[in-house]
Amino acid sequence: MKFKQIALTIAFHLLSSNILFSNAEQINRNQSAKVHNSELEGDKKDLGYCCFQGTIADSCCKYESVEAMNHELSSTLNELVQTTFFRYYKVDLWRECPFWPDAGLLCTSERCSVPSVDKDKIPEEWNLETLSKVDKNSVFSDLSMVNNCDYNSKDFCIFDEESS
Repeated sequence: MKFKQIALTIAFHLLSSNILFSNAEQINRNQSAKVHNSELEGDKKDLGYCCFQGTIADSCCKYESVEAMNHELSSTLNELVQTTFFRYYKVDLWRECPFWPDAGLLCTSERCSVPSVDKDKIPEEWNLETLSKVDKNSVFSDLSMVNNCDYNSKDFCIFDEESS
């Protein structure tokens, strides 16, 4: 008797879960058909991620122009990341940390070190003057979406002097 109750309970759960799964599959099919139909009717296209429309708050740029610029730059940026461009950067290891003021202790591990290079061995294009330039006449100056964005000196980081 006990065995029959257990068998009936298991059978009931299996049947109910099969019904739920088949209903869920039907709902997914219906929703995907609705999305497909709405794309054909000219509604907002589902890009697979959250996408906004209109002007971005606190700027005069539109979400669409930022998405278009990201789309154009992504392949170039992916190629650049594969090069040695991001492997070298200047850092002052003896400067006080602006983020962790209590971190007065210096790391003494040999594995946690950054090799230093003499200034005369640094390529010209990596000097502070060259890297600090803000050139408004860039490669992207002919793109209308870049011309629609306003920026001023408050939008950029202020570098410390070379002597500090």
